[in-house]
Amino acid sequence: MNDTFARLYENRRANLRLRWIGLALVCVALALASWFVAYDYVSIIQIAALFAIELGVVWFFLNRLREPSDEARALLLLRILTQLQVIVELLLLTWAVYYTGGITSPLIPLFFIYLFGDGLTSSTSTLIFHAVLATVLVIVMTVATYYGYLPRYNAFHFAETEFWRNQQYVDGALIVFSALMALTTIVAITFSRRTLERERKLSESAGELSTRVEQVNTLRDIGQRLASSLDLNAVLDAVCASALRIVGATDAHIFMYDAETQQFSNGVGVWSDGHRGAVLSKPRTEGLSTQVARAASPILINDAENHPLFQSLQARAWSLKAIGGFPIIKSKRVIAVMNVAFLEPHEFTEQEQQALLLLADQAAIALDNAALYLQVQRKIQELSALNAVTQSAAQLTDLSTLLNDALDAILTAIPADAIAIATHNESKGFLELAAWRGLSSMAVHEFKTHPLPIGEGFAGQAVRSGQPLAVYEMPSDPRHYRKNNVEQYTSSFTVPLRAYDSVIGVLQFLWEQPHQVTQNEISLSGAIAPQLAIAMHNSKLFYETKRRAEELATLRSIGLATTSTLN
Repeated sequence: MNDTFARLYENRRANLRLRWIGLALVCVALALASWFVAYDYVSIIQIAALFAIELGVVWFFLNRLREPSDEARALLLLRILTQLQVIVELLLLTWAVYYTGGITSPLIPLFFIYLFGDGLTSSTSTLIFHAVLATVLVIVMTVATYYGYLPRYNAFHFAETEFWRNQQYVDGALIVFSALMALTTIVAITFSRRTLERERKLSESAGELSTRVEQVNTLRDIGQRLASSLDLNAVLDAVCASALRIVGATDAHIFMYDAETQQFSNGVGVWSDGHRGAVLSKPRTEGLSTQVARAASPILINDAENHPLFQSLQARAWSLKAIGGFPIIKSKRVIAVMNVAFLEPHEFTEQEQQALLLLADQAAIALDNAALYLQVQRKIQELSALNAVTQSAAQLTDLSTLLNDALDAILTAIPADAIAIATHNESKGFLELAAWRGLSSMAVHEFKTHPLPIGEGFAGQAVRSGQPLAVYEMPSDPRHYRKNNVEQYTSSFTVPLRAYDSVIGVLQFLWEQPHQVTQNEISLSGAIAPQLAIAMHNSKLFYETKRRAEELATLRSIGLATTSTLN
């Protein structure tokens, strides 16, 4: 059922109920009046019965139109029925006035009451038509009675006067009636418009309230979902999906942010069609996310196509129409930035902004908890790695086994695409590859056949300086050595292995994508390196001592054998 038909149908039913109530009240009033005044109640009852029959017929047809098969035809029939109903009722009301004295009838005010009630549910043009029709009917009835075309009737015998014969009275009464009818029409129209305005505002308020309730329920469900997981990626995904659910955007992205280093980490993107994947691995250095993180406040762009932040060729390829960036703040510190984008024209409303800010507040708690949990897990991994290296150092195994076990433990705490340990051959002045993970066979062969001279390359410089060396862009760094071998790697972090004031090797991490070494990685590698260096030194010293002991034992055996032969 379309809205127009449903609204008109309900209006007619309400109007019909109002007519039944009005008819009942008039009948009760006439019944009470009969106790005090004698009148011809038979004709009054007849007219009331006709009114009741007319209302019953209308009620019957309305019920027939309750569930129409053809709504367009039903709407036309409903409008015709409405007009016919009013015309018939005005004729019946005119008849009632005619039988109770015409222009001098005490029922004349019923016209004004009827028109005012009709105006509550009728349009302005319809109400004016009804008012004109009522005025014409009264004028015709009065003039016809005055000139004798209609016989004179007055069911209320007590109110019989000769005013209906007085031309001045008749003219004045008709003028007053017309003026009052016009005034009633104006009042009814004004009242109807104000009522419609109030209904519209109430409808808007109800709609806003319904939207708010839905948003509250959505945010409650979102809060429960966010609180149910401590996995950071799962929480990020849930936050983006929740943003799409709230505002119906095309996509939502969220990037974790480190306020101390002012660096973003890899983000998560969720799209309305269900697929996952971020447009960018990290936000642009001068993009929307960076601006939001700096300002620590939302930035809404309703015309992204013409905004300065989206004029580059890369940004234009995204075809954004509108986008909003929202900071996720915990303890006055920006921990992430959420972007909500539309590929269709859209203007962010105040309600959408408030809902997304509430989501950001909830996400801040969930993301902070997930980040803390991740930090705890990483700390456990770091301590486990440090403990594994320490245990390996205490076992005095051969150097190859020691280094390979150490690399396995280190990779669990510091993820890297490749990792290598090179030992310092002081006699030759080279770094020799001793253990590795993730290096290609070509790179391993190159390093083994052509050891790296001390002072050359990043590893050689770390040995010479004795200080850790982090390189963000290896290919463009002038210190890059043997570019044909490790061109696949972009970032590196080299830690010298120092034992008893002597650098005995290096520990090097390699990443294929640009990687900013974190403070945790620096501190953990700084804790592991001395342990590993001491273990390497002790292992080398142990096996050197063992080798010399074996040589001495061999020499002693030779000496004893020689002595026994001479004897």
